[in-house]
Amino acid sequence: MVRVIRRFLFCDRGAVAVDWVVLSAAIVGIGVASVGAVRSGTNALGEAINAALTGATVAGNCAGDYTLQVLTGDLAGEADSLASEVGNLSDSELLAGYAEVSVKVENLRAMNETDDYINSVLDRASIFNDEMQARGLSTPEGSTSFNDLAGLSGACGGGGSGATSDYQLQSLTADDATAVQTELDQYRSPEIVDFMQRFADDFDVSMANGDVDGMGKSLDLLYVAWQLVAARGDDPDATQKAADTFNRAQEAYLTVRR
Repeated sequence: MVRVIRRFLFCDRGAVAVDWVVLSAAIVGIGVASVGAVRSGTNALGEAINAALTGATVAGNCAGDYTLQVLTGDLAGEADSLASEVGNLSDSELLAGYAEVSVKVENLRAMNETDDYINSVLDRASIFNDEMQARGLSTPEGSTSFNDLAGLSGACGGGGSGATSDYQLQSLTADDATAVQTELDQYRSPEIVDFMQRFADDFDVSMANGDVDGMGKSLDLLYVAWQLVAARGDDPDATQKAADTFNRAQEAYLTVRR
């Protein structure tokens, strides 16, 4: 009997189990507290991005208000054929082609040619402009922008502070970009770079699936985030990482579009 009692007193089996119960409960408690602390911020960002992507449309002409005047109906095939040819041009050939067509439009107007003739050439300029915007190329130096050429008001491109590059938004409207940028502004620059990595991952998934529209949306988000970090200028390392992340995605996007 004494032996049994002694064995019971010195047995420590079961103590480990009790310790793990306490530790597990503590870990679960910390986890629940962490979720409560970060939930509001991440939910707000997710809702802003979801709203931006839901309302976004793929950009065509820069102003978005121009519709083909002559190359429609029976001539729509000609427009499709030209768009296919333009899509196979190199960047330099594309810019040179737009410059040539825009000059022709201005010359025809100066010579008081018929509206149908002028509009048919303007339609061709629109097709060149569409491809330029898809590749993120700006109007070649010395040429009239398509907005001015077509007499359109407004322009596409980055809304919000820090949108200083020549990049043209592919999907998001200026209001969408501003909304996303405002939501991101509550985070520190390194945290925004972390969000950019998620956008870059989404970009890679879209590229693997051949989803060019999805690539454009992710690229817009990367641009907006990069411009915000660059405008702050408070973290050179984060700014460089943001620029590198955007530039890698843009290079891949342009390669696919070509």
